[in-house]
Amino acid sequence: MRAGGLGGSAAAHVGTCGGDGVGRRARSSDITLGELRGLPADPVALKDALARRLKPGTKGVELDTLLFEMGVHLVSELPVSSEVRAAAYRLIAGLPGVVSTGAVTDALGRQGRSVAMGADGSADQMLRLVIDPADGLPLAVQHYTTATGEVVSATTVTRIGWTDDRPDLP
Repeated sequence: MRAGGLGGSAAAHVGTCGGDGVGRRARSSDITLGELRGLPADPVALKDALARRLKPGTKGVELDTLLFEMGVHLVSELPVSSEVRAAAYRLIAGLPGVVSTGAVTDALGRQGRSVAMGADGSADQMLRLVIDPADGLPLAVQHYTTATGEVVSATTVTRIGWTDDRPDLP
């Protein structure tokens, strides 16, 4: 079974968004279900817990970018509680460099509100989280260029939660 990045080892990858992702810069890119369940529901404590997963000395724009990517990954792909998801949203909102990018339509035609930050610290490529204003759940994660606004890659979220159902594969 594979759900939200979980594989057979019951470990999930935190922070794969962006150019090289967190995997190269994190001390350990895998997080167990137990560790996910243990993540704090306070945004400051969550920020500290995620920052401890990065290589020592990560700071400044790189730290903020990685925390944004990890927060986006937590809310859009990993099986965390609604309390941890809320803390991740507050963490994201409080990071320097995060901007509101207003109303956005995802690939399925759904309208959402969005926030974005430079992908891997870039000003040319942005990572955007599109949120459903009705329920606060993620609709999409998009990489786009600032010059044209063109979405160059996207993940669309159609539902989020636990399931015992097997996925319908193409």
